[in-house]
Amino acid sequence: MNISLQANIKCPFFMSETKNLLCCEGFIDGTCMTTKFQSTAAKVEHVNQFCINMDGGECYMAKKLYEKYKLLQEKEERERIEKARQNMSLLLRVR
Repeated sequence: MNISLQANIKCPFFMSETKNLLCCEGFIDGTCMTTKFQSTAAKVEHVNQFCINMDGGECYMAKKLYEKYKLLQEKEERERIEKARQNMSLLLRVR
């Protein structure tokens, strides 16, 4: 891939590339999902269609990764709220 094309990639899940391969963040922490294209031209077409968008455009993998992070964020928020409730309950018992 030429440098100017790679410089245009804005998808936060893009990690690296080689001749016919793109490596994007994996669903499992610390992994990479690799997509192998039949040609460099096919890879460039894919990059221009999806990877230049900050949100991944209509890329299936980017959509699923955003969903993963949204679910993790919602879980953390529920846990924060529960902890705050427990702390409040303890404070009220002390009084």
